[in-house]
Amino acid sequence: MIPPATAPSAPGAGEEHARVGRLAADAGISLLVTVGGDDARVMVDAPKQARPGLEIVESRDRDHALTVARELLRPGGVVLVKSSHSVGLEHVAVCLAQPDPVSDGR
Repeated sequence: MIPPATAPSAPGAGEEHARVGRLAADAGISLLVTVGGDDARVMVDAPKQARPGLEIVESRDRDHALTVARELLRPGGVVLVKSSHSVGLEHVAVCLAQPDPVSDGR
């Protein structure tokens, strides 16, 4: 899951988000979940071009990202959560590290 900051982007941030999106696609990931607005869209466009078959889910907020990850994560799956602190995805990382209390324990 790779979200943008909710604060205004720094100069050059768009290219950095595109670069991170391309790196994610090049790393061979099977799913990219983004959180946020314009910067997240930049991050989505780059890997779409690099790997057209990559599954990409654009989440509206951290709770939606957590729900998506819980639904799509398979046993043995690996999750990288990368974000600025302003988005608060450390909450998602902590929750994913624990068994899901409302499902089959994933």
